[in-house]
Amino acid sequence: MAIIAPFCGLRYNTARISRMEDVVTPPYDVIDEKAQQDYAEKNPYNMVQLDLSKHIDPGIPLDERYAKAKGLFEEWQQEKILVRDGAPALYLYQIEYIHPSGRRLIRKGLVTLVQLAEFSEGIVKPHEKTFREVTGDRLCLLDTCKTQFSKIFSLYSDEKGEIITCLEKACPTEPLYTLADNDGNLHTVWAITERSTLNKVKDLFRDKSL
Repeated sequence: MAIIAPFCGLRYNTARISRMEDVVTPPYDVIDEKAQQDYAEKNPYNMVQLDLSKHIDPGIPLDERYAKAKGLFEEWQQEKILVRDGAPALYLYQIEYIHPSGRRLIRKGLVTLVQLAEFSEGIVKPHEKTFREVTGDRLCLLDTCKTQFSKIFSLYSDEKGEIITCLEKACPTEPLYTLADNDGNLHTVWAITERSTLNKVKDLFRDKSL
């Protein structure tokens, strides 16, 4: 029984950031040293400043690295670069991309809170292999900033597509963001706040594992 919950997302303020392409990044673990520098130069509020990359400067103490991210994170909230939504939501997220065959496809998912579970319960299943250095780095960043900057990608089975269909029916006309990444993929995010929809999706997850 997977337990999910809506939440009030903390996200970039479109009144302060005119081009989302300048502040978003791919997952931290695929950003090499050159890309890290390029992202930082795009915009002083680029997410690489908070989420950090896996490339660690040996001249900077680790504690200082995380403390700097925490300081910037607090400043960005004070400056209203990052603002929190006023109502709990599930966030419908779709990516349009080109398959190697040349077909243009759409992958749909959602961003939500998930209650963790013991491995033996078989509800939230772990990654097939992790590395202590990597998990230690992410844990220190999470512990210092008290915020999850990188979403954890999970899969679930839904042969009839009930969950996404339910979210799409309650989807507002205007998305929160639409932007193209460096690979030409189109990312779009909507906030779903309708109470009945949130409850229905929560119920649909009760017989699923992640």
